Amino acid sequence: MKWRGRTQSSHVEDVRNKTTSRSSGSSFGIPVGSGKTGGIQIGGGIGIVLMLIMFLFGGGLGNLGSLGSSEAIVTNPNTVVTTEETALESDLRELVGVVLKDTEDVWIKIFNDYGMTYQIPKLVIYREGITSGCGYSSSAVGPYYCPADY
Repeated sequence: MKWRGRTQSSHVEDVRNKTTSRSSGSSFGIPVGSGKTGGIQIGGGIGIVLMLIMFLFGGGLGNLGSLGSSEAIVTNPNTVVTTEETALESDLRELVGVVLKDTEDVWIKIFNDYGMTYQIPKLVIYREGITSGCGYSSSAVGPYYCPADY
């Protein structure tokens, strides 16, 4: 897949360098990141695609975290201090944005063909964990979906 320089979704929120926050929209979590475990919270049907991408990049979902050199330091449950984004993290963020945009385009067309409106999901990239409608979730839980966020 040629993805560099392609249009990315505008529905990606990167909160890796922010305190934990509540997310809205459908959610599906996938661990990614560097140094410490991070994650992606996403809605819609691209979770499987992202899991495949993560598997291809790291030989398994758990190995991807060891590819970067940035580390997160948790000082308390509400504050995360991190180093700058690595080149690998930047590439992965861009790839995820391109895949999400492709997915949005496909589902918008399919829904339009049936006279329906596709609700575009928001994808949240985070480290360690995130608070959602289902409560706090550590990235260690792996892929997840929280209906309360929808």
